[in-house]
Amino acid sequence: MKKLAILGAGGHSKVVAEIAQLNGWVSLAFFDDRWPVLTQFSDYTVVGNIQYFCENHNDYDGVIIAIGNNEIRAKLYLALSNLDVEFISLIHPRAIISSRTKIGVGTVIMANAVINPDVVIGNNCIINSSAVIEHDCIIKDHVHICPNTVLAGEVKVNKKAWIGIGSTVIQQINIGENVFVGAGSTVINDIPNELKVVGSPAREIKNN
Repeated sequence: MKKLAILGAGGHSKVVAEIAQLNGWVSLAFFDDRWPVLTQFSDYTVVGNIQYFCENHNDYDGVIIAIGNNEIRAKLYLALSNLDVEFISLIHPRAIISSRTKIGVGTVIMANAVINPDVVIGNNCIINSSAVIEHDCIIKDHVHICPNTVLAGEVKVNKKAWIGIGSTVIQQINIGENVFVGAGSTVINDIPNELKVVGSPAREIKNN
């Protein structure tokens, strides 16, 4: 029986676990740094912390990082890349993906996502439920495209960007690294690195 390690034990990991089961993974083991305080969530068991997984990674046929926070997910991915672990990608059976799409390792694509031709998706990304990514988009590593987001054609989303629920990005826009786009925003201009934007049209917001 093939065994999958899922790193993270929260709401996002429940969704990832169900997609894994739909893809034929029967034996799932969860790891979270809140262990041993956290040993159970929903009907799943947390068997150890991340260090425990690292020490025993050869016991598993695959691993996926099921943590929504881009920064944490990216750091963990880079740390594990130094080990001989088998990152897997998971695609929900109800996602619609062009045969001309390229998908990196460690990426999860959720139910009802639509990804059209010549899209390139990097490693360790989350393409969430009902997201639409149109033709020729480029999604770099560690990005989260949230539910019901729409990217028009030829959009580029750089590393660790977060595109919030229900956002719309018009064609040929460049979204910089570590950008945060608030829920329901409409992006009609390029966004430089490290900015937070929100609204329709999306505008920069300052941290207090």
